[in-house]
Amino acid sequence: MKHVVPHDLPEALAKTTVERALGSYREKYPHATMDLAWVDERTAKVEIGAKGFDVKGTLSISSREIVFDLAVPFLLRPLQSKAMAVLDREVSAWIKKARDENA
Repeated sequence: MKHVVPHDLPEALAKTTVERALGSYREKYPHATMDLAWVDERTAKVEIGAKGFDVKGTLSISSREIVFDLAVPFLLRPLQSKAMAVLDREVSAWIKKARDENA
């Protein structure tokens, strides 16, 4: 599943924002596993696991968008549209927060 979220942040701030968001979710959901490993300045491997399901893939940051390319387990595919709506909402909220803090 590929999903694109546009942003208007400098790339370095977008990367920092992704890291802050993940740290926040790790604290909020300690029972879940959330790993982000940068393979270069713009691309990270992502692994998220909860309730017996694992989602793995990549996250890429460009000057205008954050791209999630994730392998969604078959049993979770019926929930994919809801997950995309939540992803859009959460990423957009973190982008707005970063923009407001750095204005």
